[in-house]
Amino acid sequence: MLRRAERTRRRLFSVPFATAIACIGINNGLTVFISKRSVVSAALPTFFQSLWAIFYIIAGIMILIGIGMGARNIEAAGCIAFCGGSLINALAVADVLGWTSWNSICVLLLFSIFSFIRAMNIMQGKVLVLLKVVNGDGDDFSSTPRH
Repeated sequence: MLRRAERTRRRLFSVPFATAIACIGINNGLTVFISKRSVVSAALPTFFQSLWAIFYIIAGIMILIGIGMGARNIEAAGCIAFCGGSLINALAVADVLGWTSWNSICVLLLFSIFSFIRAMNIMQGKVLVLLKVVNGDGDDFSSTPRH
């Protein structure tokens, strides 16, 4: 059990940006469910609030599970869900706050675009990490494509 926990920890820390994005997704989803004070989420119909939150929470959990277990298909699916969550978020900000919030809208759209690109790269066998980590289980987190 401890070996599995250590292996999962190493995997999550080997891709800190992806792990951070997953945690941000879970945090954003929980924030939408728990706090209805946000100007953007309060202005949306309940259906879109729930859809937005569900996309983010599922995305974060799937990305963490995918990275932690070395299951790239689960991580890729999480990236697609994160893409949906951040796209809904960007559209909500644009609709509620308008283009005066262009910076937030651009950041959210970039998150959406790049999470989709990461999912496509994972599905094509490309592992995009900046360093090579090989652990005792033979997992290779390098930037070389796997087939």
